[in-house]
Amino acid sequence: MKLTWDDTEEIAKALSKKYPDIPPVVLSTGQIRRMVIFLKGFRGWWWPNEIYLDAIQRSWIMLWHQ
Repeated sequence: MKLTWDDTEEIAKALSKKYPDIPPVVLSTGQIRRMVIFLKGFRGWWWPNEIYLDAIQRSWIMLWHQ
């Protein structure tokens, strides 16, 4: 699957699956950016707008609490 920064919910699901023991609320946006760019299938640019990182973190937090 090809992921870009627009796929915030899919990225959050992939991160949740890859890092099930890491609570996303404690991560900085820089840490999340590094985790995302190394996801298998990610094809986005390296320096996204903070809006994307915030949206990914919010989605990941929602998944964490389910």
